[in-house]
Amino acid sequence: MAENGLGVWHVVWSVGLLRTQECQPGRHGLGGPRLGGFLMGAGYSEEVYLAEWGKHKVPTLRNADQRPYPEFVKAYGHNGFFKSLEEITHFYNIRDVEPWSAPEVSENVNTDELGNLGLTPDEEAAIVAFMKTLTDGYTTPPAP
Repeated sequence: MAENGLGVWHVVWSVGLLRTQECQPGRHGLGGPRLGGFLMGAGYSEEVYLAEWGKHKVPTLRNADQRPYPEFVKAYGHNGFFKSLEEITHFYNIRDVEPWSAPEVSENVNTDELGNLGLTPDEEAAIVAFMKTLTDGYTTPPAP
């Protein structure tokens, strides 16, 4: 978590997700500059918005594996590139040590907390198992 000079504490990262055909910069508001683009459009200085270029808000892990029915295929990452918790966990573990396609935004990719974690397959599986325990079954009540 860091203070971004705007008086706001935030957790936003550029995790280096891969560009997909379905998610090109600017298409459906996904990909591209994200927080940096918003700040640029809001009139902030280049110094402020470039530091946030390509960053996304980090979502909660609550209900990360919740599905409307068992066969439902989840999509992980802001662009849905990964289709399982196992895939995205593996990506975060080895992104910087195995070849991948170029990220959507290469500036500001978080290489401190992600990309070369050195986890074993068993450790990755344990993390995934833990994340699956965070599904509490809560659903939004229907509108009256």
